[in-house]
Amino acid sequence: MSRAATTKAVGIRATVRHGGTAMANFHAIGVSVLTGKTRLVTQPETRPLDHMLDEPALSAMTDLSRVPAASVSADELVDDAHARMLERRVRMLFVVDHAGFLAGLITSNDLLGEKPMQVVRERGVRHDEIRVQDIMTPAEAVEALDIDDLGGARVGDIVETMRSRARQHALVVRHDAEGLPQVCGVFSAADLSRRLGIEVVPMKVARTFAEIEESLAHE
Repeated sequence: MSRAATTKAVGIRATVRHGGTAMANFHAIGVSVLTGKTRLVTQPETRPLDHMLDEPALSAMTDLSRVPAASVSADELVDDAHARMLERRVRMLFVVDHAGFLAGLITSNDLLGEKPMQVVRERGVRHDEIRVQDIMTPAEAVEALDIDDLGGARVGDIVETMRSRARQHALVVRHDAEGLPQVCGVFSAADLSRRLGIEVVPMKVARTFAEIEESLAHE
């Protein structure tokens, strides 16, 4: 046996021994052959809308301690950010700096709206040269809900909040031992629409964070 083959075999045996140790407390579960006519489980009947709206708000929140946050660096190209949205099947990315702190947000509306073309016209660059930091909404302009205020809130309260703010997303923060905010969750209008079977915030009404920031700057 060659040295490479011997090394590979030793590696396989080590992996098996390690896996055997880790699996020592588990056992195979018995199986049986299907008999008779077998049906597939179907979805339960849709619950009344008022019942779903009355459910706890936190039941509809994406918990970032369980679902990894979809993020992008501020200096990445917007085309890469768009590809990441498609890959993760999300409409918003958290923008983080090199230290891991939140630098801002970028949404599909930011990427596909007027912002990129404004940058092209104003700076004389090509679209494929635009970076996330050029069109993102900076963290200091982002609003969020405090998780301590959501203990008694219902899904309907979140829907009404997002409609009143014309937002496709609502961030949720908690505070660490030093009192610093940490984004711990997010509500998505798209997720809520699928959950409730209604359009929570129509896309034609929804405004990007950047558009809101710009409108406030001119008031």
